[in-house]
Amino acid sequence: MIVDSDIPNRLYWTKDAFKYNHSIFAGSEQVGVIKDASLNRSVKASLLGKNYVFEKSGFIKKKINVFDLTDRKEVGTIRFKSLSSKALITLFSTEKSDRYLWKFKNSFSRRWMMFNHTGDLLLSGKSRKEGYAEYNTEKDGVLLLSALVIRNLFAMQGYG
Repeated sequence: MIVDSDIPNRLYWTKDAFKYNHSIFAGSEQVGVIKDASLNRSVKASLLGKNYVFEKSGFIKKKINVFDLTDRKEVGTIRFKSLSSKALITLFSTEKSDRYLWKFKNSFSRRWMMFNHTGDLLLSGKSRKEGYAEYNTEKDGVLLLSALVIRNLFAMQGYG
């Protein structure tokens, strides 16, 4: 894992070999985790003191509800586009809902990207096993966790 402590607000993640669990670091300190037992309907995650659960539902029309366990509320949904390797993330807020698009970047289904509603690139992953992201707001944390959970679901289905 490459650690660059000179870059503020940078989070690094690593994926366990042969499992769907992730560890998330700020510098050398572990600040988050994703525990994804592939046979379970729910994925547990934490990042910087906030706890989340991602509840999977649906068979043909897959959907994931995202719950903030710390604040005890639903904070978003993830819907999967039929017959493609894309997902639409909606995060709820008091003013409006924000939408994001997650998709694979290449035909080998290894690299992925996440865009906001105006098409700006927010996150990307170049490797299945590790990567990094900028963290500035709590929303950035939920997006990073969502992106890794989406990647896991596609990996379970045989994509990359």
